[in-house]
Amino acid sequence: MRPRSGFTMLELLIAMTILGVIFSVGGISAYTILKRSQENSSLNSIQHSIWQAAGLSSSRGIVTTIVKSGQTLSVKNESSGATLRSFKLADGVQTNFPEGEVMRFLPPGEISEESYQNLPSPITLSTSNGNYTMLVSVIGEAKVVEANEQ
Repeated sequence: MRPRSGFTMLELLIAMTILGVIFSVGGISAYTILKRSQENSSLNSIQHSIWQAAGLSSSRGIVTTIVKSGQTLSVKNESSGATLRSFKLADGVQTNFPEGEVMRFLPPGEISEESYQNLPSPITLSTSNGNYTMLVSVIGEAKVVEANEQ
């Protein structure tokens, strides 16, 4: 009688089940990492939009505004109405910015007094990973900190 070679059907099924469990756990982890990365990118985009609006106002001598429409934030040239930058916040990112004009930057690169006073206090940002506060100075410096770091 010849010795058996190869695997039985039961051994193959067990091996495939184990591999399936390993790949499904890895897939869930990859999805979580991707989602967090998209949310962090949205937080950075908000910060960069504020810097850009202040910088354009200062360097080009134009009035710029940051406008919120749903989950989209845009930097606009107030006089021409041209959109200079626009991006959609990732799913799961929430902010307490009001709809419409959020900030208005005047040519020296400063937030207008009225706009600064109308900003939510504090500016809050929420993601599936936690809650954050955004600190914004009159000259458009923006910093995102965890809510408990204030």
